[in-house]
Amino acid sequence: MPYSWLIAIALLSASPQAAAYIDPNIGGWLYQLLFPLLIAIAGAWAVLRHKISEFFSSFAKRLRGK
Repeated sequence: MPYSWLIAIALLSASPQAAAYIDPNIGGWLYQLLFPLLIAIAGAWAVLRHKISEFFSSFAKRLRGK
């Protein structure tokens, strides 16, 4: 008898769940969209970091020269 209560509680508390998966076509589209975007961000970050370090090194050279 106590098992019937457990089964009833388990069945009443169960919520419907979606089968969450990514469609292969959507995965390819996301890859084609996000990968070049990440590469562009990384490239911009590298250029910006180089320009900032170049600015500070030339600034330090000017201070040492005086």
